[in-house]
Amino acid sequence: VVLIPSDGSVISGYTTIINKYAKNPNAAKLTREYIFSDAGQTNLARGNARPIRAEHLQLPEDVKAKLLPNEQYKKVTPIKDADAWEKTSKGLPQKWNEEVIVEMK
Repeated sequence: VVLIPSDGSVISGYTTIINKYAKNPNAAKLTREYIFSDAGQTNLARGNARPIRAEHLQLPEDVKAKLLPNEQYKKVTPIKDADAWEKTSKGLPQKWNEEVIVEMK
């Protein structure tokens, strides 16, 4: 079961890039366009990712069922200090192994 901690969490978006040396930059632009379209956002949700445009989509019921309820996002805040996040996130895998994995044995 996946839950967001009731006392809060952080959230970050995802990004897309287009390599300025891409052989087909227009194909990359079309891919980006698809990702942000209703169909692309629905496809992300099918993979259990919360679409950035979730509030503006009419998702199929089977896809909606895969997403966490909106109530769980009430105490979620965006990352405000990218440098601090970069620094502390590097230690997360080790902490996960020490504090979570050991409890699963």
